[in-house]
Order: sequence, then structure tokens, then C-alpha cells
Amino acid sequence: MRNKELRNRECSKKIAHRYIVNFIDGVSEKEQNKIVKQFGGRVLKKFRTPAFDRFAVVHIDDAQVEQLLAHKLVESIDQDIEAGSPSSNEVETWGHATAQLYNFWNAGYTGAGVKVAIIDTGVSPHPDLPTPLSTWNVVTDSTDVTDVNPSNHGHGTCSAGIIAARSNGSFVKGVAFDSNIHVINCYFQKAGDTQRSYTNISYTTDALQYAATLDVDVVLCNVQLIAGSASMQAACDILEAKGVPILAAAGNFADQNGDITKDTVYYPGHYEKVVAVGAVQKSSSFPYLKRASYSGTGPYLNIASFTDLETTSKSGGYSYSYSGTSCATPFATGVMALLKQAYPNYSAQQLRDKLYEGATPFGTKNEYGVGLIGLPISLLPSNKMPSFPLLSASTTEDFSDSNFNFNLIGDFVIGTDNGRTVLRTPAYSNTGTGISRFTFQVPVNAVNPQISVTHRSDCRSTDIMLVTVNGMPMTYASNIESNYKTDTLALKPGGKYLVELRWDKYESYSAGSNAVFIDSISVNFTTSGSGGGTPGDSITNPIVVSGTSANGTLLDTKDVYFKYIVPTTGSYTFTTSASFDAYMQLLDSSQNLLAQDDDSAGNAQPKITYTLSTGQVVYLKVYGYNHGAGKNGPITLNITPASVGSVPGTPSVSVGSPTTSSLTINMSATGATSFNVYRSTSASGTYSLIASGVTSPYMNTGLSSNTTYYYKVAGVNNYGTGAQSAYAYGTTSNSGGGVTPTTIVEDFSDSSFDPRLNLSLSGWEYDPSVGSIMAIVAESTASATLSVDIPSGATTRTLKFDYKGMIMGGSSGINYTQVFVNGVLKHTLTDSDV
Repeated sequence: MRNKELRNRECSKKIAHRYIVNFIDGVSEKEQNKIVKQFGGRVLKKFRTPAFDRFAVVHIDDAQVEQLLAHKLVESIDQDIEAGSPSSNEVETWGHATAQLYNFWNAGYTGAGVKVAIIDTGVSPHPDLPTPLSTWNVVTDSTDVTDVNPSNHGHGTCSAGIIAARSNGSFVKGVAFDSNIHVINCYFQKAGDTQRSYTNISYTTDALQYAATLDVDVVLCNVQLIAGSASMQAACDILEAKGVPILAAAGNFADQNGDITKDTVYYPGHYEKVVAVGAVQKSSSFPYLKRASYSGTGPYLNIASFTDLETTSKSGGYSYSYSGTSCATPFATGVMALLKQAYPNYSAQQLRDKLYEGATPFGTKNEYGVGLIGLPISLLPSNKMPSFPLLSASTTEDFSDSNFNFNLIGDFVIGTDNGRTVLRTPAYSNTGTGISRFTFQVPVNAVNPQISVTHRSDCRSTDIMLVTVNGMPMTYASNIESNYKTDTLALKPGGKYLVELRWDKYESYSAGSNAVFIDSISVNFTTSGSGGGTPGDSITNPIVVSGTSANGTLLDTKDVYFKYIVPTTGSYTFTTSASFDAYMQLLDSSQNLLAQDDDSAGNAQPKITYTLSTGQVVYLKVYGYNHGAGKNGPITLNITPASVGSVPGTPSVSVGSPTTSSLTINMSATGATSFNVYRSTSASGTYSLIASGVTSPYMNTGLSSNTTYYYKVAGVNNYGTGAQSAYAYGTTSNSGGGVTPTTIVEDFSDSSFDPRLNLSLSGWEYDPSVGSIMAIVAESTASATLSVDIPSGATTRTLKFDYKGMIMGGSSGINYTQVFVNGVLKHTLTDSDV
């Protein structure tokens, strides 16, 4: 017998007498009500979609819960827990530059057409926010989603502004400013509490599964629960199956003793396929970024995002104070919306992988996950890759005139500082943000490239100039400084760079000149080799492949570069033919290494097989092994292109033909030549691969008797593996005769009797006032019949009924009720049985 789980009983945030019961599959709502009543409880809530039929939110005395858990039709129970909406602190905005959002905005990705579901405290109307596509309040079962957070600025309204505040010249601008929103409120206020709003597991689960019914692309679940439940996990799994990524706050409850290895990530962010987002703040000390001390840590943290940002307020104005992981998470949600627009056909897993690919490694995984969230140009689709000006030599801009040596544009202006001609921050008399930016590419043969900024600040400590290079801060300038100083950052040969200068002026307070001055910006390097001239001698002067092969000449101890534009999505194989021991690397357009090989093709020649996308630009870098002397000469690059076709469609699957140790899985999918089969012991559990390359039907053997198994399958063909199916399940037969135990309960709570009973009342009547059937007879008889098919092999067959409250006898004569089974009298009820 499996161990049943009663979870969250020791949780400090548990809600007395409120539980979420997980019944085994197939127990009807009527049967669930009956079972809960047997233990003095009542069902408070049922979830709205068929996939959640097995869950019920119940009120029951805490002392009766373990007895309910012991019922054979109950699989597990979670005690409901409560969470409050976190509070915020006040500082300035800065996250857009650090996340390199301009790269995607400039490529046309602004969130247009992407639909984001915001699960939070509700969103109040605001002139800078889009009108929601839909609204729903799971607490009140209404469309009223007014922000219930009692603070002046609210909570959900702040989240909505971080994601979708319009780019309309007003005070704030969302990450995905053209996206649209669905608003789902799962919070409520407690009487007398003027600080917070609250939610719990059941409301959060209801909100997630409601989101699964919508036409939605990305889900923000801005909830921080100390524990989860089977029902919440199931809701997340449904969204995952629909291809919808979920992002949730890691939580503001880091270990008070500073132990960053301790798992303090809250739910639903704790689930494997939910992105758990931590919070990073700006710092006045190098490297000018740090984890917020409260931000959740540990192995379940996925990525670090930015907090302490300006946004919309429920008052109709603006908040300077939105912080915590509650702010970092909608920021990450906006980034995910931009990725969804750029890659509309990606699955939830592919979108998460893309999000993690764009992160900049920073600190430890326990504190920052994969790193700082960002959208580098390398994340753009290949047909949207921008062209950056290539510097041919070291370049300095001293701002002596307006003809800049860099393609500098924006709000910063030419000015003077003690006789120097400088670039200065824009003049604002009150709160304001000014941005200038430029781009460049370092030549591939650059040696020790670096960028330097020479500057002096003459302002209040709350007014800050931040210079970022591909999102990483290199300069943080504030306060009153008498002297100029220079900040320097190392660059990579061949690298493409976006430099952003950001000035944040806070309110009307004044100090010094209320400005930061930039005396010069320099990119310095020396070069080695020719850097150009002979085709193939650098990545900026590659041999362009047209067709399936190209020839070149490798100079001694040097590299030769081939450029290839992918004609169609698929798997490509690259090999070389040469008289020397060759080594090959496959690079993307930003010179990131995709793959490399030594001699897999035989004869000391490399072979690389890699899946590429239509229009993608790649480079093949070939050189003599270890760049050894004498390994040079003519070389041919050979390309085996991808076959034209597509992976199989999503399969349909059914499970049947049970025996005591096997189930048979029937599968079909368009274009599939075989299937991979995955199995779990629960609908929301982990599905492990149990068979690959099989055909339909497939018999899964070696199973335990009288056990339910869940299956997903994926079609396979020459072009790859398709999407997994929805789950299907089956139950093996009972080892005592192949019969699955079945319980049928009719409690007469309504007149829709269970059809499996084939109940005929004849002279009996249904009484809805007490939920029973009754017969009133005088000198006559009345019969009620029922019939049930019992399968052969059943060892126990029991008929039970509740006759409490039956009135026997009358003014005279003998009155009784008799029970017959297959025509044989089994029991007679008389007055003494009342």
C-alpha cells in the first residue's frame, strides 16, 4: 500500500480547518461531497475545469483530517496556507538599460500581440495601462479586479505597469509596452489590516487553472506561498502542456542568518517548470549590482531580475517604491513576453531556455540562478541581427564638436565644465530620466580591447549617472566630486557592444551643478595579423559558402573562416577535406561557440552536426590542430544540408487492455514513424522515458497490479522528436482476479441519480427537502429497484444503505420494509430498526 501524504500541517502560515483534498481519479463530485460529510466536513469550492475534478477545497475539523485521509478513495490532502502581498521601498529606476531591452525594442519586438495573464492583487484602471482583455476575481467569482492591496500604490497595478505601461510619453514605460493583459485577482483583504492583502493555495490554484482556460501566452503568478499542493502543481502542468511559461517570485524570505545555500524559494516558484525570479538592486560600489538581502536563495532559484523601479500606481499616479521579488518578477515576465513575440512557435521549455541563454553569469547560482536577466543581441532571431559599426582602429571621442566619432544619439548634450568641452547629463528641474546610447564592434584581430569613460559628478547622492556596456554597469557617478576619474572595462575581440548612458534625476532637490560631466569615451586596442585582405583570414572577411562546399587556404598557424547562411531549418553536417590535421569550430554571428570537433570524420578531419534555423548566419573557423606549425594548405569545407520536412505532430494516445502486470498504449501522430513513451505514477508527477523508437500498439509490462499509471508520448521521425501528448492513464487489474475496486455512492442530494445503479423508484418518491427517498403506503406495497453489473472475479460485493429516519408502522397492522437481492430476501426492517 502506498504512503498517503498529509502536507503543510507544520507550516506556520496554515489556515485552520481548510484543506485541499486530492481524491483518486473517477470519484464523482457527488461521491466527494458524501465522503467529506461522513467526517463532519463540507466542500467549500470545486475548481472550474474537468482536469481538476479530483480536487476539492473543504472545511473540516482538524482532528478529523487524518481519518478522511485514511479513506480508500482519498489519495492525499494539503492543508491550505496563507500568503500576504509584500511591501516595497523607494529608489530610482534603472532596469531597462541593465537588461539591454533596447536590443529587442530596436529590432521591433515590443510585446505586440503577446497576451500576459497577471495573477496578483488586481489591477486598477490607469491611463498608462491597456484595457484588460478580460478580468476575473477568483475570491468573489466576479469581474471586479480593483487592486485590493491596501497600500497607497497597490501591488497588482504596479506589476502591470512594469510589464505593459504604454510608451506614450508619460512617466513610465513597460518592458513589453505593446503587450496586452488578462487580469486575475487571487487576493483578499482582512478586516482592519491596512498593510497587506492575502491569498492562499486554493485561490492561487484557482487563478492558475483559470489562466489555463484563456488565450494567453505568458503567466505572471505574483504569489509567495511557503508550501505548495498537488492541485497547484497540476494547474502549472496544464499551462506547461499548453506551451505557456509561468514566472513566479522567489520570495522575500531569505535566511535571516545569511545562509545563501539554504532553500528559501517559495511556491509556485519552487516548482521545476516555473521560473523562480530573484531580486537584484543597484549599488554604489563596484560592480554596482547586488542581490537584495531579502531575495530567496538556494538550488531552486532560476534567474535574477531587477527591482526598485518606477511604475504605475492604483491611485492613477506613479510609484517610486515598487521593490522586492514582486517587482523583479513582472520585469522578467515582460522580458519573457518579448521573447514570445520573437519566437512565437516556441514551447514553454524552449522559451525558458532562451531566457536563461540571455542571462549574464553573475555571482553564485544560489544567489543569482543562471545570472542577470537580459536580452543581448545574440538572442535575436538571425534575420533581425543588427549591423554594428566596425572600428578599424582605436577611437576616442572628446566632444570637442558635435561630429561624434561614435553613433551617439539621445538626451545627453554638449556643455562645458571649468573650461572643458564635455558631454553632460540633461538638465531637469524635477524628476527625470535621460538616455543616450551608441554601438560598435571590435575587430576580430584586436588585442587587449577596452573601453574607458572619463567623468566627474557634481550632484546630489540621489541623482545618478549609470553607464552600462551590454547591460553590465561600468560607471556609477553620483555626489560631489572635485576631480575627473576614469573607469575602464575589458572587451572581447570581435565583440558587438551596446553602450547606454543613463541619467536619473530625483525630484527638485539641488546640489552642485545638478549634473555629471563626461570628458571622453575611448575604445582602445592594437591589432595582430592582416585583419583583412585575403578571403577567410578573419571573421570580418570570411569565405562565403554558396551551395554545399567552398575552398580556401589556411596559412601557417592561422585560422580560416567560412560564412554560411542557413537556407532551411534542420540538422546540418560540416566536414573538411585537407592534407593536414584540422580542427573546426561552429560559431554564431556573435562569435559564440556552438560546437567544435577534432577528427570525427576520420583521416584527422573534423565533423560537426548541428540543428540550425532558417536564415541563421554561422561561421566555421578552421585551423591546424593546436595551431601547430606546418599544419596548413588548401582546405575544402563540405556541407550536408538538412532534409526538407518537419517533426511529427502532437500525438493522440489511449491506454487499455489491462492485465495484472501490463497496459497497452495506442498512439498516432501525423508524420511519426515511431514513438517515445514516458510514464509517471501521478498526473502531475515527473514523466520518465520508458521506451524509445517503438510503434503502436506498445505493451508496457512488468507493472504492479491494481495500480494506475499515466503516460505521455512523442512522435519521432527523421526530422526530430515532436511535442509530447497530453497524459492518458490506465489501471492494471487486481491480482486476485483482475477486478479494479469500485465504490458507487448515491446520497440523494439531487434527483440526478447515479446511472450505474439503474435505479427505479416505482412507488417510492424523491424528497429534495431532506435528500432521501420515501414510500407512503396504506394496505399496499411500493417497490424501488436497482441493478448493478458486478464483474466476474470480484471477491467482495457489499450493499450498504442508510435507513435512519425511516418511519415504520401505522395505526394498525404489520408494516415493514424488505430487502431482496436477486429475488432472495436478505433483510427485513421493522419498527425496531428505526
